[in-house]
Amino acid sequence: MIEQPSCEHGGQVFAFAEHNVLALDQVLDFSASINPQTPKIDWERLQQQAQSELLHYPPERDNSLSPLQPLLAERFSLEVEQIFLSNGATQAIHQLFASLRPQHSVLFTPIYGEYQRAAQVYSKEVIEYRCCPSQWNKDSMPLPQNGLVVIVNPGTPQGTYLPPDKLLPLLEDAHRKNSWLLVDESFLPFIGFATELSLRQWLRRYPKLIVIQSLTKFYACPGVRIGALFSGSAQTKAFLPQLWPISSLDRLWLSQALQDPGHIFTTRHWLETVKPVFLQKLAQLSIVDKLYPGDVNFVLLRFTLPVSRVQQYLATEGILIRPVQSFGFSEYHARLAIKSPPDNIRLLKALNALSRLNMEKQYAGHDTL
Repeated sequence: MIEQPSCEHGGQVFAFAEHNVLALDQVLDFSASINPQTPKIDWERLQQQAQSELLHYPPERDNSLSPLQPLLAERFSLEVEQIFLSNGATQAIHQLFASLRPQHSVLFTPIYGEYQRAAQVYSKEVIEYRCCPSQWNKDSMPLPQNGLVVIVNPGTPQGTYLPPDKLLPLLEDAHRKNSWLLVDESFLPFIGFATELSLRQWLRRYPKLIVIQSLTKFYACPGVRIGALFSGSAQTKAFLPQLWPISSLDRLWLSQALQDPGHIFTTRHWLETVKPVFLQKLAQLSIVDKLYPGDVNFVLLRFTLPVSRVQQYLATEGILIRPVQSFGFSEYHARLAIKSPPDNIRLLKALNALSRLNMEKQYAGHDTL
């Protein structure tokens, strides 16, 4: 039977292709919210640089400044010493928890499962507040002394963005309690890079504030394992023992991506023009019960059918989507990436066909698919 492998992470295209006997280029992945606009890469120059550098250990191995740090400092309007690199954001999450080993961790959910896993392993007590951080109340949702508080902004799977001033009371209370505040801003570049949009503007004022910045989503490079942490505290370097430096090939690729002057503009233009049309078409489908429009490059929605049945049908079309039960939502909820117009049309056509099949079943007096 054609199916989608169950998973807590999006983007498992290799397992999906193997399950469904498909070539990789036959799979259309709406489960991972990756930018369909790719930065311009000079592959010939990349190959020449790689042929030279791969013969040597990376510069980070001897604690030299990474060539990426000045580029990231310019892009995110930070000082070089405020930027720390890891082999992907997931590695950074686990290293931070392993180094801090907080007695008490507070997670504002829904949240990426890696935070929950790391907290369960390295904290004695894990408290989850299932609410938007802007709805936090210090009396009914107390923060711990000397603990760790984690929020994601923009959130997932809803994609809702909160301006920094909405999070300032939470940051202030964590500061008074001498607790670390870890803010995941992985999807913030889809809203903008301006400092005033981010909590990183307060890194120097709050030494226990750490911002995690994935580079995978915006720069369309899930195969490149580089994540960044922003911190104004000198302690942070001690929390991130480099198990092994960033690979030269990953660094060379991302260096070019960061220097593409048109990538930000093309991404912004794509999202502003394509997203409204896609959401409008989704809302017109009879099997879509509700949309939860967010602020970034994905959308949370509720189907009239269990997502497993939608997945089963879409798998026959080579399309992979993301259920969100692992985030605490119902079996009818899913998250869809927003992709290029041709890819969006392919998904919409498949969902429309499923809608017609479901209506025919209903008219025939049978149960829905």
